[in-house]
Amino acid sequence: NSQPLIVIDGVPGGDLQTRAPANIAAIGVLKGGSAAAIYGSRATAGVIIVTTKKGESGETQVSYNGSVSTDVVANKYEVLNAEEYKQLAADNDLSLYDEGANTNWFDAVTRTPVNHSHNLSVGGGDNTTTYFASLNYRNFQGIDLVSDRESVNGTFRLDTKALDDKLNFSFKM
Repeated sequence: NSQPLIVIDGVPGGDLQTRAPANIAAIGVLKGGSAAAIYGSRATAGVIIVTTKKGESGETQVSYNGSVSTDVVANKYEVLNAEEYKQLAADNDLSLYDEGANTNWFDAVTRTPVNHSHNLSVGGGDNTTTYFASLNYRNFQGIDLVSDRESVNGTFRLDTKALDDKLNFSFKM
């Protein structure tokens, strides 16, 4: 496999597409012998270690992160229009099926997309229990008409300590 192993919060085999960028606290990279020593042959192409945010003791924190973007075609192809194509066919003695249409197919299959993403998170807790929850919505339109991508994902994390901090429970969903 030529892809690096993704480890999210200590769980190998994760997918970065399932995590909202706003919920990532840190990213680290292991390569070479250190990656293979820890994760074995799965790590021959390296390891990307992702740590996500978690709740912190104190008042409840509410956070919103949103963005809107667009894309443009950098180099638009110059194509023949119907009259230029007919003239080219006539000049080269080519047979031409002509229904009279004059469609610019480059313009017909492309657009100026509007992409947006929204992330709402809530976190807090006290000395023994912390929580973090987030909801993420992403809508990406492609320049071509068939490459839309929409995703909704959520995260919930609860960490609590018991028996005078000798026992830690962590629940992630």
